[in-house]
Amino acid sequence: MKIKISDIKKAKPCSSGWEKFKKQIKPYQKLTTIEEIVKFNGVSDTLWIIGNVLKDQKALIKLSRQFADSDHAATTAIYASAAADYATAAITAADYAATTANYAAAVAASVTIANYDYAAAAAERKKQEQMIIKYYNIA
Repeated sequence: MKIKISDIKKAKPCSSGWEKFKKQIKPYQKLTTIEEIVKFNGVSDTLWIIGNVLKDQKALIKLSRQFADSDHAATTAIYASAAADYATAAITAADYAATTANYAAAVAASVTIANYDYAAAAAERKKQEQMIIKYYNIA
């Protein structure tokens, strides 16, 4: 699946995520893939792209439920619930955006906390990255 880089920019990503992404792509590059986004920016930013650029709520719900089986069960369950609520119009886009931001921060915090066992944290991130790639059938 190809994603227009201009669509990502139009969605107004956070400045740190956008800068990190821009450093990885070629200056003339117009398209990217989920696989590149996962590789360059990690799980949190990729989930943001899926929700805010691709507007693929079904993917967010499915991936969140898969992540709930991982080590980040508590924060992921909250996010999965919000994704489901947003998909069924039970919450507003603003509430969903706030939940998305909170989830990204919670994932980042949980990874930071897990740094005492870096290998386990890295393995968990890799597992989540593979779930995203598998969902989009690009592995």
